[in-house]
Amino acid sequence: MKKEHLAMISIIDYLKKIFVELLPNIDDPIFEFYFLYQVIEYFINEIMYIEQDDMIKNYKKGSTASEIRNSVNELLSSLDEKSRINKFVNKYTKTDFQAISHDSVQIMKDFFSNNSLDVTVNNFSDGLYCTRNYFFHNHFRILNISGLDLINIHITNFICDAISSYNTEVHIT
Repeated sequence: MKKEHLAMISIIDYLKKIFVELLPNIDDPIFEFYFLYQVIEYFINEIMYIEQDDMIKNYKKGSTASEIRNSVNELLSSLDEKSRINKFVNKYTKTDFQAISHDSVQIMKDFFSNNSLDVTVNNFSDGLYCTRNYFFHNHFRILNISGLDLINIHITNFICDAISSYNTEVHIT
């Protein structure tokens, strides 16, 4: 069996586990967000490996010192979670979710404002990154999780759009 096929089976099993077995049985928006983010985490990790492989291939072709410096900077950028989320939303999906996500962005802005958190959300990927940061690193500052259920709905919609339009021409396993 080819490596690509094995990887596809494992992601399908993983998605089924989360969307069929776990999420329908969760009543807490924080835990729901956590599991939704695990799906995003899977894809952004894949993106990191894809981009690192591309950089190594380009390096092996022969590069000038300037090109190597640029590749190193790109490699460092590929490790940054915010950058990987942005690439997932904007580069690795064929849908233009960023353009149609005005409601999602407003819901995220309202959530942070209602919790008196000084967060700037300019687009969906910003909002996703900021939501992730606050729940993974500053959960003790979240006083009112009201509104997180709405964010989760928008993240679920994004994940469905992203999976259905995941750019397989870019993705090489």
